[in-house]
Amino acid sequence: MQEDGASVVLKLVEAATKVLARADEASWSSSAADTAALNQVLAELQRLTAELGSQRVLELSGMQLMNAGVELYNAPRAGLRILVQMEKSKLQGEQQPESFPRYSLAVTRFVAAKIMGLSLACSKDGDRQGGGGKNNTLFVDECVDVLRSFGRVGMLMLESASIDCEKCEEYLALAKEAFSTSLQLWSQIGLSCLTKFKRGLELEDVVDDLWDFCVDRVRVHQLLGERSNNAGDLQDIVSSLQELKMLVPYKASYASSLLGLMRDVSDGYDRATQHDLQVTFAEEAIRIGDAFETSGDGSFSDLVISFKQHILVNMLRALCTLGDLERADTCYQLIPANRDTEVLLLMVRLYVDNKQYEKAHHLLLLLFQQHSLYDSLVGARIYAQGFSYSGKGNRIYQVLTNNYEDADFVINLEMACNFASLEDKRCEAMDELKRLGPALLAMEREEQAIDSRYIRRVRQSIFDALQYALNANQHEVCFKCADAGIAVSSTAQDKAMYMRMISRSCIHLERYPEASVWAEKAYDAEPSKQSLFTVFQVELDVKPQSSDDKLLQIINQLRARDDFEIEDLLAIGKLASDSGPKRQDIVLQVLDELCGMVQCTDCPANLPVSVLLQNAAQLSLNKFTQDQGGANRDARSSYGEKFMTYASVLLQQLKPKTGKQSGRAGPPSVFEWFFRMSFDIARSTEDSKYFVVAADIAKRSDELYMDQSPLKHRCKQCLLAAVSSDMMKIDRLDKSQLVQLLQVIERFERVANEDTHDAGDVSLYLVRRIGSLSSNKNFLTLSNGYWQAKAVIAVKLRLLDDNTKAILDICKTTLHSAPEIMEIGGMVVA
Repeated sequence: MQEDGASVVLKLVEAATKVLARADEASWSSSAADTAALNQVLAELQRLTAELGSQRVLELSGMQLMNAGVELYNAPRAGLRILVQMEKSKLQGEQQPESFPRYSLAVTRFVAAKIMGLSLACSKDGDRQGGGGKNNTLFVDECVDVLRSFGRVGMLMLESASIDCEKCEEYLALAKEAFSTSLQLWSQIGLSCLTKFKRGLELEDVVDDLWDFCVDRVRVHQLLGERSNNAGDLQDIVSSLQELKMLVPYKASYASSLLGLMRDVSDGYDRATQHDLQVTFAEEAIRIGDAFETSGDGSFSDLVISFKQHILVNMLRALCTLGDLERADTCYQLIPANRDTEVLLLMVRLYVDNKQYEKAHHLLLLLFQQHSLYDSLVGARIYAQGFSYSGKGNRIYQVLTNNYEDADFVINLEMACNFASLEDKRCEAMDELKRLGPALLAMEREEQAIDSRYIRRVRQSIFDALQYALNANQHEVCFKCADAGIAVSSTAQDKAMYMRMISRSCIHLERYPEASVWAEKAYDAEPSKQSLFTVFQVELDVKPQSSDDKLLQIINQLRARDDFEIEDLLAIGKLASDSGPKRQDIVLQVLDELCGMVQCTDCPANLPVSVLLQNAAQLSLNKFTQDQGGANRDARSSYGEKFMTYASVLLQQLKPKTGKQSGRAGPPSVFEWFFRMSFDIARSTEDSKYFVVAADIAKRSDELYMDQSPLKHRCKQCLLAAVSSDMMKIDRLDKSQLVQLLQVIERFERVANEDTHDAGDVSLYLVRRIGSLSSNKNFLTLSNGYWQAKAVIAVKLRLLDDNTKAILDICKTTLHSAPEIMEIGGMVVA
């Protein structure tokens, strides 16, 4: 069976090389069938090599299997070279023919390496290793070749992961396996054995390859480790570093390269906030660095010290984040330059968090001696914050002042910013920042030596205090924060923002004249949309005597802007609506304007058109109701034409389309509301067109919401109600109305195959109407299938339809009795 398995491997290799040879002959253009065939052969080869490899014994003649692996490994060489050229051309936008996917070519090499590895692993002891030195040399050469093959496959996979991103995970998994196999082979050979058989440049080439493989293996496990906190990847990285350490003596540049690699890995853990892995890795990296410290010249020793500083600082940052005080203390003592400001700040924060204020104070004194005012301010802030900015904590600023005698201004700014975060001291802090603001702006304007970070801190502190006061509805505090914000703002936009905030605060504080003044100042400083909104709000809330014309003038100013958007009109409408019933007229005008814009412009996909139209229709109804003195039924009657405007826009704008429509359609309840309004108006006016509109709304609801539609089966019943309503007054219908009635009957017939479901309100209406239509109680009943024909005959006769044959055919088809025909005739001559 083993020989059969080996022969199958040879046949499959031959099949794969033939597929690739065909592509080579066709300038590496391939069909989907060729790709599928290659992938199928490769999958079978992987299965067979895994199965044969587990048996560990394979009888073969000579080098057959090894040669087959080498042949398969070389087969995609030209294809990979051409693929690189095609990928470059693709980046330049040039059209390229179909070729084998990069993944298939890469996996071909991976499978080839597996076959070579199988040949090596399953060779009989005496086949290559016995028989003297020549065979031993041959066996070592084969081991090195296979090792290199796996290493190069790993490098190919790593490169491909960054090019063919869709299969990044698959490439990295294959790279991990390839590098692991390569290093397993290396562990079986070892440096001592390798140096016996390789000399000079040949040895140097092998060592260079081994170095590259180990470095890339570290990169692979770095990438895999970024996707999970897997300690296994860390162990593989450490084992690769140990291998690299063993190779360092063979080349002068290796030591510095290894130190750089370890810095990169440590920085990667730092960026990924993988603190536990960082600590474990740093301990191993420091041990490797210690081995180098005494082995080089002075410049290299400096490089090692710099490396240790970097790694230990990363480790300290991780330990501080983990809150491991004991190990952080030890790490701090090991750092070569442990008076670095970053190191001192880390330890100060850790001591303060653990309430070890004496130790924190001691390190602060060291920090103040490092001639870094900004870092000293940060350290003092951490310390004072630990005491909640109480007297004991704030005394540290006196010590800071003694160390930086010329920094009184900046220290005062810092203390004011601290107090801005305290509710009981916020107003006092704002007064201080307002006092210092002009001097700060003068320094910024004259480009004096002041760190921009101080300016950003002041502005951010004021902004944060303002937001806190806004959320707490503390309008007096908002006023003070915004006033201080103006004092430290250097741009018109920032000044206008704070002026608008002062205006709104004045409205809440009922300081109406000031609100108006500040709104105008904001608009003068920056005539933006936001400033117009503030002016509009002042006109609404502060000047109740303002006419609608004044408000419309502001709205027209807004609409005339180049940056106007339909959402701006929505915002204006909301402001007017929030001001109460006294501004209902302006709200209605805004909503009508919006409805007009909805019909004429491309609305944003997320604009809830149906909700907008419902709000407009409801407000309009309220206005009609108030005008009618509360007589709601009469209001609905006179409101009908206005309602038809909104309903028409609803049906026009909301049609079944693609996914973007769902956001504009809004909830199904909006359609249910429009349906109910239309039906109620129809009942109160006995006007069939409202029944038809209700039917249209029900149909559109079914189209948009399908099974979730609350109006299923209502379309048919509303059409029936429309026919019933017109048949009641058929003698009063003019020719155009009769034609419309006939069209409604025909439309009803088109949907008559739908299931009949009673809708309580519609059915009740029909029962009442049908009962009063004539003495014949069966006319137009839902159970009588011939009522359509009766209605059609009556309408056609009233229209004096020339096609009398068609009318007679209807009579014959429906088998009307003489009394029924007489009744129809009575309807015509009535």
